[in-house]
Amino acid sequence: MLKKLILLAQPLLMVTHVEVLIVNNDLSRSKPLKQSLIENGFDAIAHVEDDVNLHDVCCGISPDIVIIDTESPNRDTL
Repeated sequence: MLKKLILLAQPLLMVTHVEVLIVNNDLSRSKPLKQSLIENGFDAIAHVEDDVNLHDVCCGISPDIVIIDTESPNRDTL
């Protein structure tokens, strides 16, 4: 699944700098995702746990893509 996501996102990389926000409490899941995104050309990666005010974080860093854990209580914030 991760390789499919990266392959679909590759055309974006040719157009502009892509900032990704990862929202997940489980570092064992988000760390490999973050590493894979970096290895595939994403320039700016941010990681936050789901107990933050997600709206404020997104307003502050304005990510192009948000990857959020479907079990996160903040998943409906955006």
